[in-house]
Amino acid sequence: MKKITAILIRTAVLTVFLSFHACTFVPLEDKSDLPESVSVNVNLNWSQDVAEDEKPDGMYIAMSRIINSVHYVWTADPDGNLTGQLQPSGQPDQEDQSGQATASMTPEEPSVPDFGTVLNGEYYIMAFNSMADSYRIDALDEFASDPTVSMRDLVASVVPVDPAELDPDKADFNPSFTYVKEARPLFLDVKKQSLAPDLDPEISFDMKSVTQKLTFRVLLETEEGVSIQDDRIMGEISGVAGSVQLMSAQVRDSSYRVLFSLKKTGNEGTRDVYEGVTNVFGLFPGNNSSDIIGAGILQLTITADCGDQSRRFHAGVNLSSSIRQAGLMEEFEDGSGYRAAKDAATFEVQSVLHISKDQIGPGDGSQGVEIWFDSDDNDIDIEV
Repeated sequence: MKKITAILIRTAVLTVFLSFHACTFVPLEDKSDLPESVSVNVNLNWSQDVAEDEKPDGMYIAMSRIINSVHYVWTADPDGNLTGQLQPSGQPDQEDQSGQATASMTPEEPSVPDFGTVLNGEYYIMAFNSMADSYRIDALDEFASDPTVSMRDLVASVVPVDPAELDPDKADFNPSFTYVKEARPLFLDVKKQSLAPDLDPEISFDMKSVTQKLTFRVLLETEEGVSIQDDRIMGEISGVAGSVQLMSAQVRDSSYRVLFSLKKTGNEGTRDVYEGVTNVFGLFPGNNSSDIIGAGILQLTITADCGDQSRRFHAGVNLSSSIRQAGLMEEFEDGSGYRAAKDAATFEVQSVLHISKDQIGPGDGSQGVEIWFDSDDNDIDIEV
């Protein structure tokens, strides 16, 4: 028995010995001599659908290192060339004569002397355009100066319209909806990438729009002697999203409305065609397609001339059914919000709007489920 046990022990030792020598040893690569920072190159890829004159003038590149957090916010041109760096003051510093700027970082991190240089590590990186006249980027200054601020806190919010800019004589069908400025196209891309001296330093973005381009088309017919002033009417659409979370493109609210103009673009027989375009972060329908207030209401303000008199008319139509059928928004699986499912849509109101010298309403032979309704305020006469 002892002999058998000894044989088994020798066999086990021999097996371990042979296995040990059969392994191939690969020495770990020594990276201790590599620099602790790396210069980055940014490349912004634009779709062929985006014309040169439609590209934004300025861009932001926001970076957040995942481990041992450190943040950077660069300004750049549409090609990705870095032009400055956002400092805690919220203003981008321009390069000095040496082409250097100071990076925002935690006290424990070593300084990074070269402009366009970041500490090695794995990053979440986001590229988006700047349009201060149209929307603000919430928490951008805080993100640049405080590494504890999450990239998820970066939210683009449409700028509210100053009440002083609104026409005081305009009828208001939807007072519970706040006026905001047009969102303007917002282009965005987010990625996760490791940056180190021995890795490809290029950060490439495929810029996509997170705004929706909405076109509205209406048909007007006027009685003889009645003309639309300047061949232009004012429109507004309610149920518009006021903000979007940049990292996820998520929108949650629909309590806003946006103003836009519609201009005469042609004729269909005796009817005039008016079209208008606006950009939004998202458009939501109302709960009931027969409501005359709420989300999904298109309202028009029309000034018509007849002889030496001008009269202002107000009309509205509920587009909730068309908005719902267009499938503009899709809900997140967890029910936390929505994102834009389409980047463009056209809404054509089949019902004709008839205008006489003293009245406005649906024209003869109007088709479609949308029916125009007018306002009791259509008695405003304006002396010419």
